[in-house]
Amino acid sequence: MKEMKRTSIALLLLFAAACSKQPSNGDGSGFVSLSLSPDNQVAEITKGNVSDYTALPSTSDFNLVIKNSSSEQIFTGKVSEWNSGTPLTAGTYSVSASYGEEGVEGFDKPYFAGNTSFDVVGGKTTSVSVPVALANAIVKVVRTEAFNNYYVDSNFKVTTGNGNVINFPKTQTGGAFV
Repeated sequence: MKEMKRTSIALLLLFAAACSKQPSNGDGSGFVSLSLSPDNQVAEITKGNVSDYTALPSTSDFNLVIKNSSSEQIFTGKVSEWNSGTPLTAGTYSVSASYGEEGVEGFDKPYFAGNTSFDVVGGKTTSVSVPVALANAIVKVVRTEAFNNYYVDSNFKVTTGNGNVINFPKTQTGGAFV
């Protein structure tokens, strides 16, 4: 009788242990290693680089937003704050990266943005590269030598679609981001 009780208790304990869910890397959690792949080209009649107009941001200064397939935000912060050891449940995610503020215009005000989707597989690390590119335009006023010889001083004003007025005095040689 005692033997039967011990066997029953042992079976119950084994059954309880088999039914309990213990977290492990193979149970549907995975990891993400993020990087940015910036495109510093500016499309114009001839190609130029954004660095011709402003200092390029460090990739660690970009903001990230990671969302799951239900569009719930999983992470919001700087690239430098993302911990690649953070487990994510297996599934489909999207990540958006940006630098600067959309709609803010002026000199040295670039806005970079990009996004991509990725899948997390349980027990694995997924490498994700987010393509980011200049998302606003550059306006530059160039005066010819003949123009400068004819006019002693000049000041151009550009009114953007947002209604902002950007002044280009004679001494301004850089471009404005709009």
